[in-house]
Amino acid sequence: MRYEHRLALLLGRVLDLLRRTPDAVDDHKAALRSLVALTAEHSVTIRQQDETLTIEGAAIPPDTPFVATLSGQLRGHRVGALHVACDASALDLITFLRALALPPIEAGDAQALEARLQEARIVTISVLDADRVRGAHAEGGRRVTDALKQSGVLTEEGAAAERPDSTVRSSDRPEHYDAVLPRRDEAQGVVAGTSERLKRRPQGLELMGDLHTIARKISDALKGSRIQEAMEGVAAVMRHADHAEDGETQRACAIALQRIATPEALQRFAGLIIDEIYAVDVVNLMKRAGPRGTQVLLDKLVEAPTFAERKAYLSALRSVEAGVDIIISMFGHHEWYVLRNVADLVGELRVEEAIPALGRIAEHDDPRVRRSVGVALARIGTPATVPFLRTVMRDPDPEIRLAVAQAVGGRGLGALAMPVVAAVESEEDPGIQCEYYRALGRIGTADAVQILQKVVQPGGVLFGRRAAGPRLAAIEGLGASNNPAARPVLEALAADRGKDVREAARSALGQLRRVEASGA
Repeated sequence: MRYEHRLALLLGRVLDLLRRTPDAVDDHKAALRSLVALTAEHSVTIRQQDETLTIEGAAIPPDTPFVATLSGQLRGHRVGALHVACDASALDLITFLRALALPPIEAGDAQALEARLQEARIVTISVLDADRVRGAHAEGGRRVTDALKQSGVLTEEGAAAERPDSTVRSSDRPEHYDAVLPRRDEAQGVVAGTSERLKRRPQGLELMGDLHTIARKISDALKGSRIQEAMEGVAAVMRHADHAEDGETQRACAIALQRIATPEALQRFAGLIIDEIYAVDVVNLMKRAGPRGTQVLLDKLVEAPTFAERKAYLSALRSVEAGVDIIISMFGHHEWYVLRNVADLVGELRVEEAIPALGRIAEHDDPRVRRSVGVALARIGTPATVPFLRTVMRDPDPEIRLAVAQAVGGRGLGALAMPVVAAVESEEDPGIQCEYYRALGRIGTADAVQILQKVVQPGGVLFGRRAAGPRLAAIEGLGASNNPAARPVLEALAADRGKDVREAARSALGQLRRVEASGA
């Protein structure tokens, strides 16, 4: 993960913690340590203009975790630019972020935030309101840092100014952090030492010696259970390798990383893969570790106790070489719960390459496996799944048929429309029939809507009149179809003699209009 993206993620994460769990000091500490270590590298300018967030001129993808939180708070407080000096302490950062995390109506705009910083005598962090940033930009695209200096918000000597111990007034100091936040030099740990050594761009024997020292520090951090600190050090080495222009440096870093990535170390680093901050770097390390990294991810996937963890490990496996083949090979495992877990995951991530393997265990002896296989096939929903879904939709266990019906749906899964129709015709359970009608609506193709149009008709006056349950389910399906052909049918049903039908049709019309208005 790039430095700028990581910094945005860390800032957003601390803001998110402060907003959701303001008293969770231990969580704040852990996030702050990573943030302090990152800002130790150099000063940064963060800019928020319209919907775009940039750090040192690099645009941050809006789908980066926690970036929406950071951007939202900056916009809410009308902060156009934020400058963080490289000697900003943990206490400076938490004081500012606590103010930024407040609702704008309570904390005020950018000028109010700047006044808070001045009152607390914090000179390492400066803010500029959005109007002044736009004005500076209009004058000729000057750097935001220059605009901050010219406006008097940031002075040349401010970042280096000595401050007494009473830098923050006692009324503003979050006392419960005093005893738990590390000093600047303590917080940097392996990361600071790694960054400083590699910034000098050492070569030859000097580079090998520095990398040996770094590897030893990372090992010591792991032995001391400072896993996050160790991972930051590993990430710094990987970044150095990625940015190196000569093959000698790249080879030296690769050798150092191979020495660091022992089986035991990889096992411990893999546990960070469910953390958004470290996930990208952990996967990068596993890729560099080759078959050893792949095996670690596989072991973790089998052992993972929660679905969230299994999903994280499966996603990582998909990105490594031969990862998908390894995942598919797990369908030959002898334990039923492994088959169920892998089926759940390939369905969640829609791994199309797994369809033949899913088909081979579609008639497994254990109903829990069959259920997961059927749901996975329904979620993937390509034409290749149809032959196997026909088998699952005839399963003797009604709970399995119901689960599959509930999983079917979504635009682009038109291949499932005809198998669902066939399943309805052979299904004897009214509840499952109704769920299939709702599934046809979620599929939303012309064929699916045409079938639902027939089902919603009342039938004969005395004979052949349809039960209310299937009609109501079909009406729900039309409302979820996002298909214009459903509108006239629902409008006609909104005047039906039956109260239940009228209310269902009006509700479905409202849903259809909302979907159309949203452009989804």
